[in-house]
Amino acid sequence: MKNALALLLCIVLLNAAAWSGGLLNYGNTIRLLADNQTCTATAGCSSGSVIIVTTAATAIPVFTFNNLRGGAINYNFHCEVKYNQATAGGGVGVAIASGTQANKWTANAKVYLTAATFTHADSGQISASTALTQVVAPAANTSGTTFGITIDGQLESILSHVTPSQLQIGFYSGSASDAVTIKEGSYCAMVP
Repeated sequence: MKNALALLLCIVLLNAAAWSGGLLNYGNTIRLLADNQTCTATAGCSSGSVIIVTTAATAIPVFTFNNLRGGAINYNFHCEVKYNQATAGGGVGVAIASGTQANKWTANAKVYLTAATFTHADSGQISASTALTQVVAPAANTSGTTFGITIDGQLESILSHVTPSQLQIGFYSGSASDAVTIKEGSYCAMVP
């Protein structure tokens, strides 16, 4: 009985620690609990506004994994994102930054433009950088409808045990007049 109570207490404490300010962080998963949030795995989420920036370099990092530990560790990541746009034509782009302690990263993204069509791109090998780098460029889509984005990739060989690294996954619009909304329920998960 004593062991069962101790186990139950651990489960309750772990679940309580997983909830923080609009962010459901269970293990290495970040899930948006409201539209237009920006989230980190350590600090929770803050409310944001629709995304109107128009370049990969100025993309809004919606998902940020901080304090990735070093050594010869590779991290795989997977994201399922839902988005919509106010007007047609702008499209949504995906950009990623790895921080300076990673060796390199790769990613591919599929952005649905309608229920049946999508645009897809592969980043190839990208050297570590704090600058957001385009994975897939915006393409015209159907306005007012929610579509999906799937992102898969790998952050390779974190170089230092001492200095943690990070991974940022951001989004941008193809047109400043075509605001992007990243929808509640979107998530990214990372595993070593």
